[in-house]
Amino acid sequence: MNEKENNINLDILIQKIKEEAVVKAEKKAKEIIESAEKEAKKILENSKKEMEKISKETEEDCKKKKQTVDKELERATRDFIINFKQKFKNNFIIPLIKNKIEKELENNNNLKEIIKEITIEYIKKTNYNITLIVSENIKKTLNNIFIQEIKNKFNNDIVLNIETLVNIKGFKLINNEQNCSFDFTLEVITEEIFNLLDNKLAIIEKE
Repeated sequence: MNEKENNINLDILIQKIKEEAVVKAEKKAKEIIESAEKEAKKILENSKKEMEKISKETEEDCKKKKQTVDKELERATRDFIINFKQKFKNNFIIPLIKNKIEKELENNNNLKEIIKEITIEYIKKTNYNITLIVSENIKKTLNNIFIQEIKNKFNNDIVLNIETLVNIKGFKLINNEQNCSFDFTLEVITEEIFNLLDNKLAIIEKE
């Protein structure tokens, strides 16, 4: 084999080595790219899952915080309404009712008739002996004639006593036999009228 043929064979060998090297390099590069793509895809999927988890936790946390705020707001609103109603009751409604009732109770003639009617109706239903607790001023109007008028309605078959109490506005009726009493004083009447009014307002609000 001459020198020229040797050179040709060497060139072919070099070319073949180059081609094999390029193929291997391309294959290796492809493997590296595919591996990188898989790794990148895996990282993206993990990142997406983590972001979804964080988003879900954030959403749940926000939901819980909103529920807490809603409950606090509801409680604060309820407390405000309760406090407002109490202040409105104490500063406006109660004084208004009390002033009206007090004027009626200060009228001795009106109070005398009220005491008479309530006493008669109570005795009709119970037939018990009773004691009336009144102010000194009212007792002066409930004289013997007043007592006798009531007794005459029951053929004198009752015992009716009248006692006094300092600073009482209105009166109390005491059942001596059952040891119980009924309070018709200013404070109690005012509270009862307010409760009646409050219940009616509550019914209207529901409607």
